[in-house]
Amino acid sequence: MSVSDQDILRQANLWLNRHGDGAVVEARKVVGGFQDAGDRDSADVWLRILLAVETMRSAAYAA
Repeated sequence: MSVSDQDILRQANLWLNRHGDGAVVEARKVVGGFQDAGDRDSADVWLRILLAVETMRSAAYAA
């Protein structure tokens, strides 16, 4: 399954809006859940989302 960068950024933005300051922690929980279940593809997608969330938060704090 291939997920576009645009889809990753869209999901990261939605995740930030939903979880605010807890977005990174909550995304890490999702990644861990997929890893624990052995679902590497979904974990990889969520790692990309997590990276985007962290990047967006860093950019917001730098502004």
